[in-house]
Amino acid sequence: MVEGPPIKLLITGAAGKIGTRLCTALAEAGHTVSATDILPAPSSPIPITTCDMLDRAAVAQCVAGHDAVLHLAGHSKPNGEPDPVRLHLENIAMTAHVIEAVIGAGVPKLIFASSIHAIIGALYTSGNLALAPPALPLDGDTAPRPRSLYGLSKQVGEEMLRQAADQHTLEAVALRLPYCVESVAWARERLRLDPTEPLRDGLVAALTYRELASLVDAILRTPLPGYRCYFPSHHRNALDAPLSALLPYLAHLPHKQAAPLQFLVDTSRITRETGWSPER
Repeated sequence: MVEGPPIKLLITGAAGKIGTRLCTALAEAGHTVSATDILPAPSSPIPITTCDMLDRAAVAQCVAGHDAVLHLAGHSKPNGEPDPVRLHLENIAMTAHVIEAVIGAGVPKLIFASSIHAIIGALYTSGNLALAPPALPLDGDTAPRPRSLYGLSKQVGEEMLRQAADQHTLEAVALRLPYCVESVAWARERLRLDPTEPLRDGLVAALTYRELASLVDAILRTPLPGYRCYFPSHHRNALDAPLSALLPYLAHLPHKQAAPLQFLVDTSRITRETGWSPER
């Protein structure tokens, strides 16, 4: 863990798979964790305050008095179930309410759970030659190109954070989360390489819950003025497939350097700025 003082943290969407794990891990790291979700969760390791993130006044009340907010709340179905348009609009509204509350309460740091789905469209050959393809390896600076309204809601969230950090004294970090798992070995046992579409759901990248918790802890303890977008990933992909098995499906993407590609995702900037690095 990175050296630095613990802080008073609010986690939204705390009853989800990621939220419950991060509540426990960040409390164990020494932070004072408050948690909120739209539904009660009696089995949660941290008491959860019920809050509808579409209720601006309720969000403002929950956010007040904290040093940082980790915004995980939102509809999380990439295929848009049950209503893609509603998912898109409500995700944007929830993020807007959190940003408004953070600025209004003078909370100095906001971490937003974006998604690999904000850029996953760039990995597919779409035939749209008007947009230049990204170069490998991918990172937080890869230009957004969502394939769904869910991914678009995450792209909009990133831009709202950028605007807020530009106009206010706010440390804002967007995390383009890939497939989150207990372990890469766990994912390998349940996923199989589909030769017709190995990139489904962004499985070119993975992150363990333990790695994510350590990254959030590092961000909380490190001064990071302005806006940043990070793409954290384990060095192995969620399929645990060798790089050589995936590269043929990414042949339409240029490489940033002539040297042989080692990883599909470059996390070196995260390491430079926070001290975090993925587990080996």
